[in-house]
Amino acid sequence: MKKKILAIALLGAMTLSMNSVAFAADTVVNAPEPTSGVYKADVDVSTEVSVPTIKITVPGDTKVAINPYKMAYEMDSVEYTDVLANAEKAIKNESDVAISVSATASAKASEGSEVVLATTALKGTETTKSVFAYLEVAEKTDESTAAAFAESFNTKAANQLALTTKETTKKGSVEYTDVLANAEKAIKNESDVAISVSATASAKASEGSEVVLATTALKGTETTKSVFAYLEVAEKTDESTAAAFAESFNTKAANQLALTTKETTKKGMITLAAGDATATYAGFKILGDAAAKPAKAWTTADKMDISLVFSFDPVVATDGN
Repeated sequence: MKKKILAIALLGAMTLSMNSVAFAADTVVNAPEPTSGVYKADVDVSTEVSVPTIKITVPGDTKVAINPYKMAYEMDSVEYTDVLANAEKAIKNESDVAISVSATASAKASEGSEVVLATTALKGTETTKSVFAYLEVAEKTDESTAAAFAESFNTKAANQLALTTKETTKKGSVEYTDVLANAEKAIKNESDVAISVSATASAKASEGSEVVLATTALKGTETTKSVFAYLEVAEKTDESTAAAFAESFNTKAANQLALTTKETTKKGMITLAAGDATATYAGFKILGDAAAKPAKAWTTADKMDISLVFSFDPVVATDGN
């Protein structure tokens, strides 16, 4: 368990996952539909929202003693000789996701005080009762072990924040994993001809959901519960081997189809060679992104309804094949 040290204000930025799960049982397509004459298969896609469990313990009030002469100063039965004497405090994270810790802080002279808040490190020649103070947050392995703090203030350090008369916020950072998490599924071709695979798909917010379907890749600044999702189909050598999907969406890619509220068909996303004795395969997944910091927090109600239908066309052999 990782713990962070001393926060004036704590803002959690969640790493969220949307799971596309519960695909229907395998469908074997071996005859065209009687009415349309098209070989096709519907794929049932359900969605759910993985909402993290947040449990963060933040210490209560703390005290700082100004000790300009570095005298031995006792606080809570501990002796300090620091210029700004205060006990190290711990923030404990027991959440099931990584937590980004930010802080908002300021300082001012108390009533009747002659303290002057400096905005930069002191030079040692000050004739006023100058104080330069800063907050530092550092990782520690457990609650009883002391954290390793830097020897001095560095304006470029992400984990330090100068305390001035102006209220200042310093944001943390978050690492992201797959936002639309779903298991790769496979289309298996055992036909004695090559098959061209097409797809028709759409998506919409489920009843009671606040999801907003984006039509292009997200910028990372969305305040709504925006989701950009797309289908990708890729060749794979066998059913157990993972397909190699692209790192991002490309509007020109023949094997990708954006999922929007408008039902869209993309022809010939991939062609599977004739199966004959050995089957050929294509893997498919729903990929994309979701807003990490919407104005309103994600809830389990924020789901999507996805419609996905694959159609298959035999490929006419060319001369010499």
